[in-house]
Amino acid sequence: MKRFVVALATTSVVLGATQATAHAVATAPPHARATEAVRVRVPNSVVEGERFKVVVRLDRPAAAKIVTLERQDADILGDKVWTALKSVRAKGRAKQVFTVIAEETSTGRFRAHVTFRDAKPATSKPGRTTVWRWTYLYAFESYYATTGVWGRYSDDFAMNGTQYNGWHTYGDQPSWEERFTLGRHCKAIRGDFGVTDDSSDSTSALIALTADDERAFTSGPLTPGMVQRAEVKLDMPYRLSITAAETSSSDLRVYPAIGTPELLCTGL
Repeated sequence: MKRFVVALATTSVVLGATQATAHAVATAPPHARATEAVRVRVPNSVVEGERFKVVVRLDRPAAAKIVTLERQDADILGDKVWTALKSVRAKGRAKQVFTVIAEETSTGRFRAHVTFRDAKPATSKPGRTTVWRWTYLYAFESYYATTGVWGRYSDDFAMNGTQYNGWHTYGDQPSWEERFTLGRHCKAIRGDFGVTDDSSDSTSALIALTADDERAFTSGPLTPGMVQRAEVKLDMPYRLSITAAETSSSDLRVYPAIGTPELLCTGL
């Protein structure tokens, strides 16, 4: 009889402990051990200086308190650091929209850090956008140039009364050429095409761009006192060639030029 009473008491204790444990599991917040879902969406690509939107989405907006957008930058030593850009109160909204300017130091990676009323803070996986930058032509080394081509940043010249730096020519050659290796980093080139103010009156010239042996652009007739502004799309070429030729009498002097030539590049 004593054994039966002891066994019954032991069973009651075990059952009571089991019921208490089950009750504790049932009443624990279902999100206590779960990872908070925070997601970031960014555009596929942006251009340096451009304003764009970063969208943060929260799975549990009612429990969220503060949403902070962070951007990965490169410091002066080239090390990657996360910079807090802006913090806002969630206010129960599942979608938070931040307006950002593409900066020179940005790696194109953004993430969101969120604090909650009833759980530990959470950080999203980074969202990645490709940052394109307008880069001066002579950031790329020239590997070939004919006689009569000037092309360093310190060499300035005038076209239509405006001072420029960039690609320009001299001498009495009938044509000029310079070639660059871009390494498939660039998708556009822009600049002011013309002839320098040192050119003789009634002269004319043409400038052409060739990307990987395919003609990408040919200017209209370039004459003193005019400038042709152009932005040319490129198909991520490995090499770029700039050629120019006089189209007027060889007894006169004409000097084709490109003012402020820049390439739209990424991954440099």
